[in-house]
Amino acid sequence: MSAAASLHQLLVPNDNRSKANDRKHDVLPYVPLFTRLLHARESSDVPTDSRRTLKDLLHDQPDATLGKEYAVAFRQITSIDTIIQKAGSFDPSVFPDSDGDDHVALRRIEWTLGTLYVALESRREDSAHRLPWICGIANHSHVLELQCILHHALSSDWIPLSPPLVSLLLESSIGRTLLVGLVQNDPSAASSIVELVLLAMRRQVDVDTHMTLVAIADATTPHAVRRQCLVADFPYAAAVALDITCRLLHDTPVFLNGVMQGTKHATLWSVVTEALTQDPTTPFRRHTSAILGRIRLELQQALEAFLTTKPVDVMAVLKAYCGLVGRGSLAVTDVECSLLFRVIGQECHRRRQDSGGGRSHGRFVQVAFTTIVLVCLSTLSQPVDAAATQVTKDARHLIGLLYTLDTSKSGSLFLITALLLYTKVCDCIP
Repeated sequence: MSAAASLHQLLVPNDNRSKANDRKHDVLPYVPLFTRLLHARESSDVPTDSRRTLKDLLHDQPDATLGKEYAVAFRQITSIDTIIQKAGSFDPSVFPDSDGDDHVALRRIEWTLGTLYVALESRREDSAHRLPWICGIANHSHVLELQCILHHALSSDWIPLSPPLVSLLLESSIGRTLLVGLVQNDPSAASSIVELVLLAMRRQVDVDTHMTLVAIADATTPHAVRRQCLVADFPYAAAVALDITCRLLHDTPVFLNGVMQGTKHATLWSVVTEALTQDPTTPFRRHTSAILGRIRLELQQALEAFLTTKPVDVMAVLKAYCGLVGRGSLAVTDVECSLLFRVIGQECHRRRQDSGGGRSHGRFVQVAFTTIVLVCLSTLSQPVDAAATQVTKDARHLIGLLYTLDTSKSGSLFLITALLLYTKVCDCIP
């Protein structure tokens, strides 16, 4: 299926055409792609049905006219070499004004690509004198124009999708918007762009670069971007993976369960541990502390939802807390401790009432027992007071409930689990 047909199926379902006018905002990000497909090629290159689909999408889109102007203007340029030859003559501080000029689109294409070429060359020749690009000159009112130009140039292979290009875009005031526009109009480039942004992040990290990756994830496939961040295996990328988890995917228990086994994700857990145990004295630590705060809030809300009989995978939530305490050195708060113990107690009573069906409780007993012991260890690592003493009493009561769920196996299970807690905390969790 063509890109136009795929996006049309996504944006304008056939059974809901009455709401097409409400989708103008949804169509806007794809104007560079749609107008290029519709106007930049000969009719024979695009199937008739796809052309009709594009026209239906764009007929009430105000910015389609601008996209068409740039698509037509690009057809007048035979080669990027003609622009490169006069690249040095463009004033990088003056974005070409319209002034009623019929050829303004062509002049802005030449200026954009010419100044971009000069800036990229300055980075190759002398890294100490790197030239910036569009530093406030082409402001947010020109974003769509720049998106159209970059999209056409990349699709024509006039400029390479390279580390210098991505670094240059990241340094500009509208770089995040431009990069998101590139992946929206060419989804096949998303993985490459994420890799290049991660490469730039290794050299110089800031909040803008972090949020660029989050924005790209939001515009494309969050799971894929999160996976790339995990594979990159350095602290700043791990922080992005955590942020995508709680900001976009909201699958914190499942995610933590997936990364807590073994030592494969040691970098991520070092970030988690630092955020949970160290004072936020650096910008990065403040940022990760805020992310972990949102993650803990999501887990607390899951526990509260379970207590109100809403469907929640309680096993996944308990195992997530085991990971945070066992590998992340989480100091459990009184609120978290109370919620965890209440959830375990409620689940014990529910399972005891349903025990007539011959259901095995071994896995729940092991996870719940591990959670209780880890919570106690976390609590006792802090100054012992009346609250800590009450925690141990509640823990003994819950362990008794767990034992009665499976009296024939719980004794040996508790012993093995307790031994494993002294060596490999997470290996005892099935």
